[in-house]
Amino acid sequence: MPKKQQWLDVATPKTKPFSTKIGGLSLGQLRGSVASTLAKLGYTVSGYSKNQKNLENIQYFSGDEINAFLRRSQALINLLPLTTKTLDILNQSLFSQLSRRLFN
Repeated sequence: MPKKQQWLDVATPKTKPFSTKIGGLSLGQLRGSVASTLAKLGYTVSGYSKNQKNLENIQYFSGDEINAFLRRSQALINLLPLTTKTLDILNQSLFSQLSRRLFN
């Protein structure tokens, strides 16, 4: 007889999905498309890049505003290319600046 399989509830969301504030790192053409789609679906989306961008329905941060961007974001979209400049960008210091934890 096959063994009964059971789903484990590893992470329980603390918020409803559309109330989650999503931040996108370096919104180029592909990343901007993802962010714009999420905004159209009703998410609050912000973006960060070294240079200012203008995307409809997305609050944009640039230059030295990365800390303000992270404090506003609860979840991050990272589609950055892996380069020597981006290799260590996702780290505990960066994640600890997010506005609040989404999961228990």
